Amino acid sequence: MSPSRDVPLRSRISPLYSILLFLTFPFMMLLPCRSSASADEADACLGCHGSPGMSMTLGDKSTMSVFVNSKELASSVHGKQGCTGCHADVDLNKHPSKSYASKKAFSDQQSKSCRNCHGDDRLFANPLHKRVLAREQAPACPSCHGSHAVRKAAQRTGRSSTTEYCLACHSQPLTKSVNGEMLSLTIDQIWLQESVHRNHECTDCHTAYSKAVHPLPKDLKSLRELSHAASETCSRCHLDKAVKVKDSIHAALLAAGEQKAPGCSDCHGAHRIGRGALEDTVAGNPCRKCHANIYDAYRTSVHGMNRMSEKTSGPLCAGCHQAHDVKPAMASRSPRSMCLGCHRNFENDHRQWLPNPQAHLEMVACTACHVPLAYKRSIYLRMTDGGTGKLLPEQEVLAALGPGAGKNGKIGPKDLWTAYRDLSAKRTVQVSVAVSMNERLNAHYLLPKIKAVRLCEECHAADSSFFQTAAVAMSGPDGREKLLAVDPKVLSSAYGVVFLKRFYVMSGTRITAMDYAGLALVLGGIAVPVVHGSLMALTAKRRKEKKQAS
Repeated sequence: MSPSRDVPLRSRISPLYSILLFLTFPFMMLLPCRSSASADEADACLGCHGSPGMSMTLGDKSTMSVFVNSKELASSVHGKQGCTGCHADVDLNKHPSKSYASKKAFSDQQSKSCRNCHGDDRLFANPLHKRVLAREQAPACPSCHGSHAVRKAAQRTGRSSTTEYCLACHSQPLTKSVNGEMLSLTIDQIWLQESVHRNHECTDCHTAYSKAVHPLPKDLKSLRELSHAASETCSRCHLDKAVKVKDSIHAALLAAGEQKAPGCSDCHGAHRIGRGALEDTVAGNPCRKCHANIYDAYRTSVHGMNRMSEKTSGPLCAGCHQAHDVKPAMASRSPRSMCLGCHRNFENDHRQWLPNPQAHLEMVACTACHVPLAYKRSIYLRMTDGGTGKLLPEQEVLAALGPGAGKNGKIGPKDLWTAYRDLSAKRTVQVSVAVSMNERLNAHYLLPKIKAVRLCEECHAADSSFFQTAAVAMSGPDGREKLLAVDPKVLSSAYGVVFLKRFYVMSGTRITAMDYAGLALVLGGIAVPVVHGSLMALTAKRRKEKKQAS
């Protein structure tokens, strides 16, 4: 190129080049230098911290990993920021020099560093975020967002599953106060992996939540209210079970305002839900959480011992009481229908030693003979509606008895007869009698059949302990059985003969009128042939003469 042509060209470009250089120089100096310095700083730090297994001992003698994965750091949203941009308290000239009392102290220090760039105006823009950070024991920023593999919120939302997204926070120590009660919101991923719902996402049950929407929790009065609200979620998939529960004593108790009544999660768990077969084991049985005393009694029974010995199978709670449509336990009602579900040959088994087993088992509960004699028995008078077979409501029976009944602490024979008469005027009332355990709990102390009570005199004796207590069974407002003590004399009173009808235990109830009637029948049966024979002997001669004369 000739000088003559070079000089004019340079003169033409120079002014424009000068202007561009002036405008871009600050950025050319700032950005490359900053990136280069940050990269050099990161390389220097990773010279040590890039070694797997590197750790630091804290003031409480615990250790904490200080290994940094270089690839995660490079792909982080903070990848171009130097290490001291976050670890501002570290002096590279005197490093290592900084010490921390505990892992929490270290995390809290890092959270303060986060706020140097992320001001309160941004942190509190999200109401849920504000709610968490406003707590006295708020989780540290790295506990949810990570330390070195920090990604933008949009990236976290798009790349992870819903469950992974939720666990970013809920795998950390989170709690919620519900009217003074503390509720843990921490979910262990292992719980979900071992659950029968492991293939479900969090939003399958928590439908109000998503990656984009996280409403503030509803204000609830108690943790029990939360538990029962969660049960409504279960019914969306398990409708058949929910229908059965609606007809259970548990649902009746809840409807009556008893918040302690169990919901789905009380028996099955919330996030670590096991297989249904697990609940049919001694270890996995959920009923013992509320019915510990009954469960202890069951363990000593023939059923419990068989189940725990693993030699033979035996029924657990749901085997007799059902799993979802649990009916109220009644001391006045024989568990005969439950027992016969397994013991189908009961009639032939009992016929070998018991006269007329069908009549006995109609009034005598199985437990009355298959529980040790140390536990008391009682006589129950069940007042039921002739049409439905259900126990009469407590309020109706008490109204029929009137305020003057039971002045001596027990309802007398005449009072009970009067109540029966008045109740029968309004509807058909049936009174059935059952011999059963004095307390429902004691019905679980079942013996092996070889040790069952087989002595007739335990019932058929004038001083039988079986007839020392009696009660009228009614239905309470929540469907559970209510018992009202009555004078045992009702069993041997003339008033009792009318409404007890078929109930009579020879030598046990001692109804005098029936004893006289029985004696008359016996004497009458003996007298007829005696009188007939005597008359025949006395008239033999006359009948013979009369026959000869004819």
